[in-house]
Amino acid sequence: MLGVPRRRHCAGTGGEGGPAHSGPSGLSRYLDAGRGARMSALSKADLLGTWELESFEVRAGDGRPPRHPFGLQARGRIVYAEDGHMMAVLSGPLDAVPQAATLETSHRASDAEKAAAFDRYLSYSGRWRLDGDQIHHDVDLALVPGLAGQTQTRTVAFLAGPPHRLTLSYVHHSRRGTAHRFVLSWRRPFPE
Repeated sequence: MLGVPRRRHCAGTGGEGGPAHSGPSGLSRYLDAGRGARMSALSKADLLGTWELESFEVRAGDGRPPRHPFGLQARGRIVYAEDGHMMAVLSGPLDAVPQAATLETSHRASDAEKAAAFDRYLSYSGRWRLDGDQIHHDVDLALVPGLAGQTQTRTVAFLAGPPHRLTLSYVHHSRRGTAHRFVLSWRRPFPE
């Protein structure tokens, strides 16, 4: 049991006044428990290192249940380096994706297999900077080439542990104008 955590700078992450996460990790329970905790400014040092994905969900503003673009068993890793570099990798189930014998032979997969792999995997890297409760990823390399040169901005919530937890979220509006909150919840992958 984690007890009542020390919570840092979680403003703006819950959307519509809700918790920053509700899902299998139970992070919302900890964020709710920490509402009375002393809040302090989020620091760069809080984010440094490697984080493992706990969950990735998209919440529609119209009350529909959340969906999980990479499935309930999504895997991922995000790394924030002290020198200002970062990288993020997300992966859904890879059971339908070709299992190349070697990296050098993966180009032999069929177009359908390559498309399936593309739909189940996302990665990018670049530089990062923190501005209050916003983190900016200035992308320079990406699986999706159009991301290079863009800045991906996320609202940050940090929950001091152990284990430390991190929530990155942002809002995207559909063509119909519906707001969708993308919520990625992360934890430290090893004892701190």
